Amino acid sequence: MFNTQALYAWIALLAFSLGWIAQGWHRDNIALEQRMLITAIEDQANMDACLDLQLFVYVLEENYP
Repeated sequence: MFNTQALYAWIALLAFSLGWIAQGWHRDNIALEQRMLITAIEDQANMDACLDLQLFVYVLEENYP
């Protein structure tokens, strides 16, 4: 049986990892305070994305059992 929730979790993890690697390349010239602000924004965005993913999976399970 194909596990769609595992697939969505893997896609989210891959997207986060690629974004994290890409942003690491240009951070060398950014001041510490700016890095801390960017990290806080990214953390909030990741939490929002996780909630969206959980809601999406819930809607799929409710509509397509």
